[in-house]
Amino acid sequence: MKYLFYFLLCIFASFTVTAQNLITVTNPLGFSAATTGIITDPQIDITPAGAYAVVDLTFKINAQSSYNSGDNLEAVLKFDLPNNSYIHDSWLWLDDNTIIRAAIVEKNRAIAIYNGIVIRRRDPSLLLKTGPNSYQLSVYPLRTNYARKVKISYSVPFNWKNNKVSIPLPIGLLGASQTLPEFALAINYNSIYNSPALTEKNINSFVTGNSGTQLNATIPNSSYSGKDIINVNYAVNTGNKPMISTYAVSPSESIYQLIIPSGTINQDTRNIVFILDHFSTNSIYTLNEVKAILRSSMLNDYNTTDSFNLFYADGNNIIKAFPSWHAMDETSIDNLINSIPSAYTNNGTQYESMLKMAISFCQSKPGSNSQMILLSSNVNYSTDQNTVDALFNNIKSYIGSFTNKINIINYTNSSYYTSAGTLRGNELLYNKLSLASDGAYYKYQTSSYVYSGGKYTYSYDLNAYNCLNNIARLCGTQTNAYSINIGVAGGFAHSRYTLNGVNKLNFNSTYVETGKMTGAILPGSTVQIQALINGNMINNSFTMSSILNGTDMDVKSWSYRYIEELSQLNLSSFTKEIIDSSIHNRVLCNYTAFLALETGDTINTNKNDNPSILEVGNMPNNTTSDLVKCYPNPFTESMTISFTTEAESIEIYDLMGRKVYQTLLNKDDRSYTWNGKDNNGNALTNGIYIITIKTAAERISVKVNKQ
Repeated sequence: MKYLFYFLLCIFASFTVTAQNLITVTNPLGFSAATTGIITDPQIDITPAGAYAVVDLTFKINAQSSYNSGDNLEAVLKFDLPNNSYIHDSWLWLDDNTIIRAAIVEKNRAIAIYNGIVIRRRDPSLLLKTGPNSYQLSVYPLRTNYARKVKISYSVPFNWKNNKVSIPLPIGLLGASQTLPEFALAINYNSIYNSPALTEKNINSFVTGNSGTQLNATIPNSSYSGKDIINVNYAVNTGNKPMISTYAVSPSESIYQLIIPSGTINQDTRNIVFILDHFSTNSIYTLNEVKAILRSSMLNDYNTTDSFNLFYADGNNIIKAFPSWHAMDETSIDNLINSIPSAYTNNGTQYESMLKMAISFCQSKPGSNSQMILLSSNVNYSTDQNTVDALFNNIKSYIGSFTNKINIINYTNSSYYTSAGTLRGNELLYNKLSLASDGAYYKYQTSSYVYSGGKYTYSYDLNAYNCLNNIARLCGTQTNAYSINIGVAGGFAHSRYTLNGVNKLNFNSTYVETGKMTGAILPGSTVQIQALINGNMINNSFTMSSILNGTDMDVKSWSYRYIEELSQLNLSSFTKEIIDSSIHNRVLCNYTAFLALETGDTINTNKNDNPSILEVGNMPNNTTSDLVKCYPNPFTESMTISFTTEAESIEIYDLMGRKVYQTLLNKDDRSYTWNGKDNNGNALTNGIYIITIKTAAERISVKVNKQ
């Protein structure tokens, strides 16, 4: 019992660890060493959905042959997703023909149930959010001859650049496998998002078929590494005008999504000076990995009208890639990356001179459109405050003042301790440079010592690609104030959120807004944009010739932004609202979890805590049960709900998890007639609904169809 208790504590503690992409397999009821899991048969399906792409990732988790064939093993997969992504579904296969759709429940309850079921050797999976972009999937049991198949569905925002959009593939997750798998790729496209391709590779050699709406490809494991960044991109047909879509959630309310492409109002040229300050030791990334990350960012985050240069020190020489600013086109980017040696000697003797030269060059184009990005794993500069102050003062005296932001990505894993806390590498200097120039500063916050690739190693939560994406997104002219007004007939827009949560309008970034509205946006409606920049007022008005049809994914996207806003307030009074919104809309958050249970396992929920939790398990497919019958089904005007047990209430949900109707019952009631309307008397739209009978001991759910 003592060891079992210790084991449960270890499992629980592991849920709080933030890590990048790792997969470990252990025997939770034994004491054998952990091994790295194996991913096989991955399938990635991508579907555009407004400002997001929906990604369905299906794969099998396998155990190495070092275990006994009868051992019941647990796999734990830790992985990262891109900035502003969110998970909205999880699936577990019991066998080749039986799949369970996970329920979303309160997090602590899910962990407790999962741990209890593992002891009983049942078949659960548990998916948790462990950080802003980090997640953990636990699956039990698997054996050496019994792989477990899972699917994770998430939405990732498109990265916009002129007439193209892109999203990164989950290559890092696949790279967690002991052996790198080939993967199948299905890219759906349409008249707006068309001409699918890969940014970093030529997709033509991988294509296996093209139906006209879906491109299929197989990427062999010889064509990528587990640390590669591969983006899928589309050509976008927006006509350089705003796009708007709406999706009705009730007769009186809709979700809308507004996309204003970059360059719609004004197009600025961004100018970026990169400094590559790499040391081969004490580094989270290798030099080749940094070069690949840098190339992907330049290809995906910037336009060909933007310009750049790069500096690095090799021995006693300071290398300047180009004599002057250079256009950020693909040929120039590749020439730059190929010119950087796979290994060079950075002895630190030219450190001050290199910084002065790079900052001075950047200042040839002063302002918010020109910035520096220092990528550094340098640990050789002084940790003495006086020495750092002297260098900083020398740089400031040389350039006069900081007229450009200096953004720093510090990817060293070397730390030292001071009275002010733990510092990384040259952090004393980097803090002064970024603060003085109003730039961003990134470093790793947490690490974990884990078993990966056949050995124990450290994993860090710093994602340099995400950092570069953030810097690019915020580079350029930003408004002092702005107002965007949407013409809504017979109503108004409200509860509005921007995709990136930044309350400024940046002309170089595509603006995405999601919100709710009463009334309707009709063809001919206008979008009015007003912005104040350095005392100058800009006014633009666009007529919407057509309104696109949204999908239920727009509801999830709005809910994700709503949950994020409430979470950032960090107030316990909003916790219940966050949990309820997460459960209703199946959007994973810090307080909930996706839990898939084997048939026959149930969760007893405290309905007073979370009154809108649906029955755990796969969404019910039955039209009747032993205790509840609904007829006629399908129905048009009304239906009868009969039940053979004493019940407290009837609740009716739509497939988004929203409660649309509720009524209390008398203890003697054994039937109820529902007229297909909500509690306000509004006729509900045709579709699938879930009838839930609540008794004192359980909830019984039946699926019905209103036609």
